[in-house]
Amino acid sequence: MKTITTLASNEVFVFGSNEFGFHGAGAAGFAFSGTCANDWRTCPKKQAAIKAPLGHLNRIGLWAIWGVAEGFQVGTLGRSYAIRTVVVPGGPLVSMSEIEIQFVRLWSFAEGHPELVFLLTEVGVGLAGHRREDLRALVGRVIMQKGLPVNIKNADKVYR
Repeated sequence: MKTITTLASNEVFVFGSNEFGFHGAGAAGFAFSGTCANDWRTCPKKQAAIKAPLGHLNRIGLWAIWGVAEGFQVGTLGRSYAIRTVVVPGGPLVSMSEIEIQFVRLWSFAEGHPELVFLLTEVGVGLAGHRREDLRALVGRVIMQKGLPVNIKNADKVYR
């Protein structure tokens, strides 16, 4: 599977987030600043976002918005959709039942926006630490329950 590094004008990057929308590393970090590195302590862009009040332009990243933990986001160079998978970085995990609810919301949002293409990443299996098998089963249940919108890509193969 190809690594997503750029987005077409109609594409939306789907990534895992923590409960605070602290997009410091991994796919969330990439959506915010273009780097997956755990560099939030030294990255000027991330430091500016941390210090900025809600609604400030410094909170708007490349594809994601600092402090937005779930749902559709519009950045300076593209769009993203966050799914909460962990409470805090390195901390407790969001329950599988809550993640499943969020996937159902994503499916509904995608169905309501057929003009967009949602590029699903391995939400929750990287820094969050959920087991790939559990997420595969969860996505399978959502597909069985709701079908797979034609504009969600990689959902049937991303967790293999």
